Amino acid sequence: MSNKRNSLRENVLGEAEKMLLGPSLNARRHILLFVNSVALMLLIVNLIGQLALRGHTNNPQMDWIYFSTGILFTLSCMIMIGFRSKNVGQEESRTFKFFSYGTVILFSIFSVSLLYVSQNPPLALLVDAWTGIPVILITFMLTNKPTGLIVSFILLSNLLFAANKVGFKYVYNSDWNFPESIPMTSFLSFILTYFIMSILLIYQESGIVRKILTVIPRVVENIRKGSEEKARLEVENVRLGTELSIAKRIQTMILPKEEETLVSGDYSIYGIMETAAEVGGDYFDILVNGNTTYLSIGDVTDHGLESGLTMLMAQSSFRTLVESGLGNDLKVMLINLNSTLYKNNQIRIQNGCNMSLLLGRLKGAKLTLCGQHESILIKRARSKKIEIIDTIDFGMYVGLVPDIEAHISEFEITLRHGDSVLFYTDGIIESQNQSRDFFGIEKLAASFLAHADNSAKDMLNLILRDWKSWSDNTYIEDDITLLALKYGK
Repeated sequence: MSNKRNSLRENVLGEAEKMLLGPSLNARRHILLFVNSVALMLLIVNLIGQLALRGHTNNPQMDWIYFSTGILFTLSCMIMIGFRSKNVGQEESRTFKFFSYGTVILFSIFSVSLLYVSQNPPLALLVDAWTGIPVILITFMLTNKPTGLIVSFILLSNLLFAANKVGFKYVYNSDWNFPESIPMTSFLSFILTYFIMSILLIYQESGIVRKILTVIPRVVENIRKGSEEKARLEVENVRLGTELSIAKRIQTMILPKEEETLVSGDYSIYGIMETAAEVGGDYFDILVNGNTTYLSIGDVTDHGLESGLTMLMAQSSFRTLVESGLGNDLKVMLINLNSTLYKNNQIRIQNGCNMSLLLGRLKGAKLTLCGQHESILIKRARSKKIEIIDTIDFGMYVGLVPDIEAHISEFEITLRHGDSVLFYTDGIIESQNQSRDFFGIEKLAASFLAHADNSAKDMLNLILRDWKSWSDNTYIEDDITLLALKYGK
């Protein structure tokens, strides 16, 4: 529930952030597209002009790199950023950042290279001043710093005056054909151009503010809905917490008590359960009727109160069937159990709960089993191997369909002095340690093999100790249930 509440809060805040930042992100995209489109146009016009007038460029050896790189980059920028115009969230992607800073770097390289190869340094420096306009403006606008308008104006003004000063120097101290310094009209055109660009950017920002003001009511409404949903989820969380507390109490109340575990001259039976923070749905029972002992172990598919109710129904039905004398036929018991769970869960309550369930009857040295659950592990007294019996062919989940008679069968195991049998739920084999490794049936079988010579109670305590040592006290995500049978002392 906590994860659900956090997810809701993140969704609401994320949507609000997207609404508020959307106009600004679009403005940045428009600026980037505008600058690259102008640059592309100037590159193409310059290339066509040089080819038309001279039949070649000024510096054929270098210009092919200059023109091809510039045209390819600006064209790619327009295509890639244009395709992303419908998705504001992608404006902060690596592609957008690549073309943003790539534009600044490309303009900077152009300015430096122009000053390096030009035969007219004053004019090159003047062009650098003009080139610096989009470079500095883009840099500041992409980082959302409006002060860039003022800073860039001061920097570029100084650069332009420096170009004028250099112009005077080269007029009087060189033989180059440069009859006069940079005219005053250049200053005026520069100031006018910068003023127009600043006005356009301010107008763009005013449009951003207007759009933000229009989405603020929607943002507030979304936050209000999120707050209402949060309050509702908090109430739901309290309710679910109460349900889980009740379900856990039901689960522990119906388990066999210590004095009900069987220790006789022929065998010992013991069960143990480590419950998870949330009720996992594990169930086991041990009942004695005359000279026969009955066992049951299962796992409900759901969690919470409905899981607890299903366990309670299974336990009460199991006891009723044993005490009514129907225990001689485990198939009949399982059919009746299935009918009870199906009619209650699927028809009346309609919660969809069902469970794996294995029934056992121990009489003398004969252990008869019926139903589908996890595999059964058997350690023979004179063997150093573990037998693994899969129960999938002896039944199906109970409470899932109205009639399971055609899908169940009994199977019998003959026990000898010193043999041990281990039943378990999937909580232990599917548990993970801090390295995210599964305990698995292999580790369970190895631990069972090491401790099978002990009594049923000592055997389970030692297996559980091995598991705790392996898991390093990792959070238990599912119930862990073990049921052991030791035949003979």
